[in-house]
Amino acid sequence: MFITFLKEKKNSPGLNKDQWVGILDFFRSELPAKYPNDYNINESWPLILDDFYIYYCQQKGIKPNIPEDNDYYNEDD
Repeated sequence: MFITFLKEKKNSPGLNKDQWVGILDFFRSELPAKYPNDYNINESWPLILDDFYIYYCQQKGIKPNIPEDNDYYNEDD
């Protein structure tokens, strides 16, 4: 699903090194086994993973756990 997200949502030609390393760290962590329930967008993951979290929740019909003060994820603006 992450590759599909990249193909559908990212307009950039690729990932930079920081994103790539962060994504590798994420998938090597224990978090994917608990995804999306334990994902916290306030942690220091690359922004692309936050965007994927929103995408994933939308695709699965899950209400994302987003703190009230982070309304910059609202697509209606």
